[in-house]
Amino acid sequence: MNKKYLSRKFRVDAAVVQNFHLLCDELALKKEYWARFFIEYEIEFLARNKGIRRNTEPAYVWLKQQRESRRLEVLSIKMTDDAVLKLDIICKRFNIDRAMLVEFALRSACERIPTSRRLSVQREDLLPLYLLEQSFGNRLKQDDRMAKVKNELVIGTKTTRIPIKKAEEDDGW
Repeated sequence: MNKKYLSRKFRVDAAVVQNFHLLCDELALKKEYWARFFIEYEIEFLARNKGIRRNTEPAYVWLKQQRESRRLEVLSIKMTDDAVLKLDIICKRFNIDRAMLVEFALRSACERIPTSRRLSVQREDLLPLYLLEQSFGNRLKQDDRMAKVKNELVIGTKTTRIPIKKAEEDDGW
């Protein structure tokens, strides 16, 4: 069964969009596929880590004001309805909006993957594969990733943990 991809538009920081496009052009990557991959990667990371706290309303308002003070650009990404549903669930859970999460995912991808200007390689055709492979080492440092999420995306103090009901004790033993 084919998945239906629909275009979604996000207002993202223009510098992040430009850096991401430069990175994709330099590595000869298809922008829409890799943008979708990096967004899904961050969604899975946030979904796995249940101890991250939720943004309070003042923290959300402050993050939104910080975003709106920058020059924003419309970015179109083709996504499935399932991916948008996952995006909405994570956004509701952490009290952020879609554009914040998309911007965070693309910015962290650009910071994680080194560019070829810093490297001297003998085979230019293998450079994208090498750079993406090297970025996996950076992705595996969970403490650094958690610190980045807590500093840039989720700065609130509300907990997202769901209280577990204790089983009633049985006196019939």
